[in-house]
Amino acid sequence: MKSSPRKKERRGSATLPARTGHLPTREEEEEISLKARLEPLNSSEVMTVLAKPQVFKGPEVRLQDEIVRGLEEQINRLGEDEQRLYAANTCVGGIELTVSPDSDLRTLISGARLIDLQGNCIGKSSFDLAKAAGVENQIITNTLATMETAGQLDYLRKSDIIGEDWKVIVEIHYYRDRDKGQTKFHKDTNGQTLFVNLNFVNDEPVPGPEFIVNPGSNDKYDTHISEHMPSVFVRDVQRAKVAHGTPTEIGMTVIPEKGVVAFVDEAIHHKTPTLGHRLASSGALAFALAKKFPEEYKNVKAGYDKYKKRWSDLWAFTSYIDKKYHKNADAWYALLTRLDDNSAKFNRTELAVILPKIDGFNTDEFIEELVEQGGAGDFGEASFLFAKTMNVPVKRPGQAPLQRQMSQKLLAGTAPKAVPGKRTFFRTWVRAVPIPK
Repeated sequence: MKSSPRKKERRGSATLPARTGHLPTREEEEEISLKARLEPLNSSEVMTVLAKPQVFKGPEVRLQDEIVRGLEEQINRLGEDEQRLYAANTCVGGIELTVSPDSDLRTLISGARLIDLQGNCIGKSSFDLAKAAGVENQIITNTLATMETAGQLDYLRKSDIIGEDWKVIVEIHYYRDRDKGQTKFHKDTNGQTLFVNLNFVNDEPVPGPEFIVNPGSNDKYDTHISEHMPSVFVRDVQRAKVAHGTPTEIGMTVIPEKGVVAFVDEAIHHKTPTLGHRLASSGALAFALAKKFPEEYKNVKAGYDKYKKRWSDLWAFTSYIDKKYHKNADAWYALLTRLDDNSAKFNRTELAVILPKIDGFNTDEFIEELVEQGGAGDFGEASFLFAKTMNVPVKRPGQAPLQRQMSQKLLAGTAPKAVPGKRTFFRTWVRAVPIPK
């Protein structure tokens, strides 16, 4: 199936033609730029571009605000106990695509309808609330315009996924209050999703997800994907991973006011942002030092323990350690006093100050490995929803520590600040669903 030719028109928004004399905003120029980049590409090349999360201003902010107001009005009319059922994540419905979206966006929107996915979606259904609020058309427009802006409809056109074997269900969630403390790397979906979009309702820029492109996986999950996803998608994601290569960093995003982050769940791991440095515990630091300097650390630690039990102040700390370690005695003593507190945790800035300056000791590499281990709970493994007990290392064996963009910005004083209040967004899962024979 070949996609039909598309009109090359500059539009002032994702759904309305440009007004006479209207100059595109920066956001519109960025949208046009992405469309222009994708125009000559085949499906594999489009996937390679989309594999790295795309961040942009929401294409239908006014309509999205209407959706939020409508849903909130309906929820607030419910009793207290029933309101609690809608406190976190609910499913407002879905859009079914059974033919390739070859038409222009306006035609696609006009022919779409919102359906109730109750029993076939994540979370409690809020479809009836959306219907009572009269915001079904706004949801359709906001969702499909976001997919168009993100380049996802372009991919569906070029990949020919939709046809006799597969249809697409666009599942839409209203996340009223995402727990900011759930900061572990994860995959959003259960191995059925082509794309994920998060449309935030924030009134100011907010820290967005941290992510790793082409992270570690495992054979069990990869087999599951190859058996349960369209073959062209599996091929394109694999080619995109090869193109991006072995990851060297943990990326980050900043979401503009009423902005969107769009990504390919099978190409990345992502997490709610951690707005501080990763920390190393005193126990982990002591263990790492003992491993790095087995003789020196053993000697100064034993000397320090004896020094603390001394009967007289006549003897200096250096009296209790080998002479060959006197050069760094003051640094070791200061560090060991910090390690007396078993509950202490150190960020990379503190580690750089307290570590001894020993000839040939690359403190930067040591700190990178240490903070990576210290952040292992949230950063070391990713949880996969399709098998809740599955936790997969984000790195491949022998891979160097990943540089974290957030840490670099923290050191430079340019990291995004925490924003008070709820973390609220619409989440879209663009799912490939097999058609029964």
